[in-house]
Amino acid sequence: MYVDNDPIVLAHARALMAGAGHGETRVLQADLREPQRILTDPDVRGLLDFQRPVALLLVGILHFIPDSDRPYQVVAEFLDALAPGSCLVLSHGTGDFIDPQAGQRAVDAYAKSSAPVTGRSYAEVLRFFDGLELLPPGIVTAPFWRPDAPATAEDARLPIYAAVGRKRR
Repeated sequence: MYVDNDPIVLAHARALMAGAGHGETRVLQADLREPQRILTDPDVRGLLDFQRPVALLLVGILHFIPDSDRPYQVVAEFLDALAPGSCLVLSHGTGDFIDPQAGQRAVDAYAKSSAPVTGRSYAEVLRFFDGLELLPPGIVTAPFWRPDAPATAEDARLPIYAAVGRKRR
């Protein structure tokens, strides 16, 4: 189930899936900040069995949800609906590895767009995994999450964290 609130992105996704080979993939126009609307949608309920483990992929999205929109509560609502064994796959932008002035310039540039950005620290990203078992290697910069090739020193400073957590109970 692919969920997005941008009608142009959804039109593109539907066009991509119009060809054969996409199985049961469906798209839904909805806002991540409304988890109950997504979780109770008939297409979502018809496709996903929430009594069995599923993966919740929040990749490259949460840094566009400001604190005022309760991102931790949003994630917790989704996780509450998932069965034990389900996984949260997350990537998130951070300012932990960049010069503060450069970070502020990036925030300022996004502030003028329709999707302002909120970089979060390691500790703030860790909060999304409250109650979950972090899978190895834990929260690391994206190139270090099970790399296919040796990561470089530059990769260690990429301003994107990545992690996977498993719901135990």
